Amino acid sequence: MSRTSYDWWAGVLMTPGKLEDWLKRQYHSEASAVNRIGKLKEKAEAVGVREGIEGSNWYEWEALLKMISDDEAKHAGQVAKLMLMRGLEPKILTEHRSKYFSKFQENMDTSVLGMTAVAAYAELTSLTRFQAIMAHPETPIDIRNEFKTILFEEEFHYAAFRRLAGDAAMERAKFRHQQGLQAVQIEA
Repeated sequence: MSRTSYDWWAGVLMTPGKLEDWLKRQYHSEASAVNRIGKLKEKAEAVGVREGIEGSNWYEWEALLKMISDDEAKHAGQVAKLMLMRGLEPKILTEHRSKYFSKFQENMDTSVLGMTAVAAYAELTSLTRFQAIMAHPETPIDIRNEFKTILFEEEFHYAAFRRLAGDAAMERAKFRHQQGLQAVQIEA
């Protein structure tokens, strides 16, 4: 049974406790993204020239990865604020295992460009969900206010990661992205 991101969000809003659970997972996702981007940057520095990232291109990579990492840290702070207003403690979840990423990681292309394509698809998935959150009339105003900025930045992150990854890496990762969406029962 597949559903749209809008249907998913409507379910979150209608079910007691789901909004709080979503905020906890969203905080985890934003805060841990900073570490994932750091690992991508380290790998790109170590093997980037062999994989076609060289010269002035590297400076673009470095600048974009830093900007996106800084944005993700800011997003974690924004979600933490929403959590604290609801009496929730912002923390990285030790037992969290994303169904989406579990599918993505099976036989994943671990090259720099492959990892960048995974990041692009993760941003696309978030972007789609955030668009649904903003479109739903019952979205709490504090969430709407925080996610207005986050949505704009997610659009940029997706475009930046997609351009850095390139068409070939995006095409190679597409099947895993679709499997991840199926695992969480969301339409592409």
